[in-house]
Amino acid sequence: MRIQELVVDCQDPSRLAAFWGALLDAPWALVHDGWAVLETDGVRLAFQRVPEGKQSHKNRLHLDVEAQDVRWALARARALGAVPTGRRELDARGDGYVVMRDPEGNELCLVVDQAGGWGAAQRSALAAAPVPARVWHVMPAAALEALLARVDVDAHDERPARAGASDPGETIPVCDADDLPAVAERVAAGERSATGATPALVAVEIDAGLATRRGEQGTAERAGTTTGRWRRAGPLDPAWIVAVRPLAKA
Repeated sequence: MRIQELVVDCQDPSRLAAFWGALLDAPWALVHDGWAVLETDGVRLAFQRVPEGKQSHKNRLHLDVEAQDVRWALARARALGAVPTGRRELDARGDGYVVMRDPEGNELCLVVDQAGGWGAAQRSALAAAPVPARVWHVMPAAALEALLARVDVDAHDERPARAGASDPGETIPVCDADDLPAVAERVAAGERSATGATPALVAVEIDAGLATRRGEQGTAERAGTTTGRWRRAGPLDPAWIVAVRPLAKA
């Protein structure tokens, strides 16, 4: 999964898209009366019409807009309809941020980082972050559909229910991406032997970090074979699923 776009609730999508498009020098379009979008630097912003105005004093989500000089950035933003809040933190070089509001009151920060300290700190932190570990599990598509069907939503509190676990002692074989063809062939052969037919198979990509974080069932172990060489104790949890890839029948 990936972020498709950042969506801003507003009362006038075209007005807000025009403001942000001008501020960011980015193309924008009105898709229909209640939805406008703009594209900038790989990030899509969308503005959707809602009946109510802004309710809270401060946004739980706001955009940081990088600028080279706070003076002309402030002048441009104000000329386009932004309103200063009076909140700012700038050092002697002019690096820092100034908090403003767009024409419908949504906060944004004009950020100046000419010395590069803030950007370097973030890049350093991300570079030190562990790379997510991924493994794969091959299973019949019908079995995956049955698993997902057990994940229900409580109509009263809208919290997703836990998928029904089959046998807590069950182990699921998982493998690396390079081993998928061989594992798929073996699973297909097993299904043919058991049922006389080869069902549609899927490869389920699993977040190994989540799958091994579970207390008493918390480790994936090497089984010492060339295919399916990892095994995970416990039934498949939908929370571990990163992606699903259909496999051609072997």
